[in-house]
Amino acid sequence: MEVVVALVVMGLMLLTIQIVMPLLNHQQSDDLAWHYALAEIEQNNEAFKITQVRRNRLKLEGRKGTKPYLLLQNKQSLILSTPEGGYVPLMDHVADVSFSEVTARFVELRLVVQRGRTFTAVLSNEVANHEK
Repeated sequence: MEVVVALVVMGLMLLTIQIVMPLLNHQQSDDLAWHYALAEIEQNNEAFKITQVRRNRLKLEGRKGTKPYLLLQNKQSLILSTPEGGYVPLMDHVADVSFSEVTARFVELRLVVQRGRTFTAVLSNEVANHEK
């Protein structure tokens, strides 16, 4: 009888581990994707300035007079888009993206992934600071 109870307990432990491990991996994947997307935005922030803020998109223009770009959500991705229709996907599994002007120089980017986690970043034309 004790052997049966021990086997049942071990089976429940293995089942719990099988359920919890994928959840932890998804959380780490979201963190990495967010930091990658933010690094791309901050890198581009040196070459671009924010010229228009809408709830669902940012318009960026080159500091040297180059063509404008849009930072927006396209289906389930955060993308950087060109006027010609080309784009760079920055992050997948996105449920919602919103932008709001904090001050004349700072814009808040709020991103919610499909698993429910929320990430925020404050972007500036000079400096980009972020928090999770």
